[in-house]
Formats: sequence, C-alpha cells, structure tokens
Amino acid sequence: MNENVIYQKGDLLEQWTIIIDDPQTNEKALMKIRTTDLNPEVIQFDIEMSPVPNNNEKPNDITMNWKLMSGFESNKTFFTDGNGLEMT
Repeated sequence: MNENVIYQKGDLLEQWTIIIDDPQTNEKALMKIRTTDLNPEVIQFDIEMSPVPNNNEKPNDITMNWKLMSGFESNKTFFTDGNGLEMT
C-alpha cells in the first residue's frame, strides 16, 4: 500500500487521491481521480499544484500527460483546451 495514494468508495462514486510531495525539488500536487458506475465512460481529474518557481525569468509551461490503456478511441483527433484541463 502506498501512503501517497488514498482510495475511497462510496455508494455512487470511487475516488483515488494521489499526493505528490517531493522535499528535494519542493514539487507538490494533489490529484483526485473520480469515476462512477452511473456514467462509466466519464473519468474526472482534479489537479491542484503548488506555485511553480520561476528563477530564470522565462515563461513556464505546465502540462499534464495521460495515457489511456484501453477503451478510448480518439479517431486520430487531438483534444485540448486552454489551461482549464477540461475536455468535452
């Protein structure tokens, strides 16, 4: 069991909470991944990140990259939005 991963299951919702806290790099994030049997094709991701230091006076780009192992067919279409991390 990983102490940085918390699994919760209720009557309508399952949730995995992943805690990232790296003391060497001072990187911190909290990810919540939710699924429900009411709509099994939807997975909800909520990501909270600590401020990103910018010591080089250049803009920082932050990306989240996901790999879906099965059941998702994109038909060679790339889906994205502008920083809201939402896709419809």
